[in-house]
Amino acid sequence: MRIFAEETASEGAKVPSEFVYESFENVVVSHGFQASKSTAMINKQDLTAFVEESLQDTGNFLVDVRVTPDNNVTVEIDNPEGVDIDTCASLTRKIEARFNRDEDDYELEVGSAGLTSPFKVRGQYVKNVGNPVEVLTRDGRKIRGVLSQVDGDAENIEFTLLVPKKIKEPGKKKPVMVDEPVALKASECKSVKYSFDFK
Repeated sequence: MRIFAEETASEGAKVPSEFVYESFENVVVSHGFQASKSTAMINKQDLTAFVEESLQDTGNFLVDVRVTPDNNVTVEIDNPEGVDIDTCASLTRKIEARFNRDEDDYELEVGSAGLTSPFKVRGQYVKNVGNPVEVLTRDGRKIRGVLSQVDGDAENIEFTLLVPKKIKEPGKKKPVMVDEPVALKASECKSVKYSFDFK
């Protein structure tokens, strides 16, 4: 098992930054993770439903569940305030209690989505309202701006960026910078992610 979460500046503090990986060898041993491989596959739909139910009323939300053919399971979660290791460890224990390793032998990673990873769910868009983002559209445009608004539901995400643009106003010699709203749909984009170098 590997548990990964966001890097913290101090004990218990949550800081929105790149997550770091932490290995807990003592946990691996105490939980008996050296079981022999089986051919049973963990059910992704059942796991997804269980994680979503476990996260209800916690402030956390599910970003992604991945299950490889050799039963390597990755669960990514997020929270507007960031995700800490204790949260990941708690969810790990719940998953292990629900999905029997004697029946479904699997390797499990539970952690937060990386800050530079493309947004996958509506909660990530909402979390980043007011932050600079970079968008790559399906027609090849790269747009950088501040995410100002999120609309639509989980299946039809719409959002608005405030994009800096130079315009020449009547009576002024030099162009001035204004924020131009640009409305987009997630379905029109190859990727939307937090932008570190936005100016």
